[in-house]
Amino acid sequence: MRAGRCAAALIVAAALLLSLAPRAVSAPEPVCSTPEGFAAFEAPLPKTAKALAAGVERQKSAGVAAPRAVYLSPQGRLLDHARVAELAREGGLVLVAGRYEGVDERLLRRHELEEFSIGDYVLSGGELAAMVLIDCVVRQLPGALGDAGSAEQDSFVDGLLDCPHYTRPETFDGLTVPEVLLSGDHAEIRRWRLKQALGRTWQRRPDLLATRDLSAEERGLLEEFRKEMDSTGA
Repeated sequence: MRAGRCAAALIVAAALLLSLAPRAVSAPEPVCSTPEGFAAFEAPLPKTAKALAAGVERQKSAGVAAPRAVYLSPQGRLLDHARVAELAREGGLVLVAGRYEGVDERLLRRHELEEFSIGDYVLSGGELAAMVLIDCVVRQLPGALGDAGSAEQDSFVDGLLDCPHYTRPETFDGLTVPEVLLSGDHAEIRRWRLKQALGRTWQRRPDLLATRDLSAEERGLLEEFRKEMDSTGA
């Protein structure tokens, strides 16, 4: 059963990878050219629009009425969980990955490509960024993970970082699993996990809490966490 789910996810990922552009429409033709005024760099020619159109047509032939075209660019909107979830609801995606200075501006204007960035840094090309996007999106698709609830517990899903996780053995190098996780008390386990998620977010990504409207329970748990940190000197 799990193998079937993985196979389905890989098929989806492969379909997305086949849509990567720009590529030469016919193998002998070059895909890159020198941009006007910037002889030291290269960027794809406007004819890469043909590759983009081919990607869209492949999606349509597979039954996707209106594929969504996305350009991976450091100038785009930051890719976060909300946008990943939004993309996962699409019927199909065509990902455009530029090289060096990117793609010709006329391609972006003509096709009104949406631009997404995976972070404030620059790669040599958008292929790795496209693979990051693919992995994020595939995780959200039904059947992609062995446990359907796994993706719902990831960091950022509810605006918080994830809580700490533990596995066997219960004691390792003198460090033990927190007793509450061994108690079998589901209510207390949920409470502990939420407190840890709030505390970890407060410690590492306070900017996420600044935009979150905390509930009364969350405010109380965060205060507990802070007091525990103060008492241990952590």
